[in-house]
Amino acid sequence: LNTKATRQMIDDMDPDAVIVAIGSEPVIPKIPGVDKANVITAEEALHHPDRVGKKAVIIGGGLVGCETAIILGEAGIDTHVIEFSQYLMGTSQFSQRIHTTEFMEKAGATYQLESKCTEILDDGVDVEKDGVISRIKADTIVLAVGRKPLVEERESFRDSAFDVIFVGDCNKVGNIPQAIRNGYDAAIRIQ
Repeated sequence: LNTKATRQMIDDMDPDAVIVAIGSEPVIPKIPGVDKANVITAEEALHHPDRVGKKAVIIGGGLVGCETAIILGEAGIDTHVIEFSQYLMGTSQFSQRIHTTEFMEKAGATYQLESKCTEILDDGVDVEKDGVISRIKADTIVLAVGRKPLVEERESFRDSAFDVIFVGDCNKVGNIPQAIRNGYDAAIRIQ
């Protein structure tokens, strides 16, 4: 426990099978100002809500962005979600979208669809919708635009055993039920 696995460690163990479940990392969009001090990831906002100011703009209206808006809103933070597509949580089931939207409204979170963040500023963001750019004031900008597999780390374990199985987000970013199923399938495969 509390040990980062390395290829050398696996080579020293000489196992017959290795299940690699090292996860993913947040996608950092190429938006001017994304490196400013007032920008954090959704994960950071959830683990360290003390880093979030009184007003937050969340870039990304997928499941993580919407759930972050709910949690921050329930904590008394004024949250506004910016989503590029025409739907919140576009890859989720319709019923999940309906319930999550209701929870967002109860938490006081607002959102705008078909909008693109064009620049992050010290005191908010510039957002383009229908060719018109407007400014939204915020203390904190929260990035929730997705995750990507840790490809380089994952690949360092390839061929480290007779049977190497990549599961969860390091293979394909998904959700908790998918990750559980991947882990179960991997365990059954090497049984």
